[in-house]
Amino acid sequence: MNTYEIVLRLNTYSEDPTDWIIDAICDNLEDDESLASIHMKTIRPVYVRDIMFSTREDALLYCQAQDLSPTLIHHKATNPKDEQESKRN
Repeated sequence: MNTYEIVLRLNTYSEDPTDWIIDAICDNLEDDESLASIHMKTIRPVYVRDIMFSTREDALLYCQAQDLSPTLIHHKATNPKDEQESKRN
């Protein structure tokens, strides 16, 4: 029997999609096959100014490479482009 590890990134309105993901997978398995485990984590994007990162670790690496302070990392864009353009006009 083969063993696989599959990583999915899912955009959904569900608060906890774990149950229906398990149901969808298990409905397609043969009798002697099984889903060994499932791990879910919520991904909240973070921003350095107006640049979005999927993880805080990626944002920290960017700050280090650009010699920026990690205090610039926020959960919302702090310099959105439309705000910059309105300040110019």
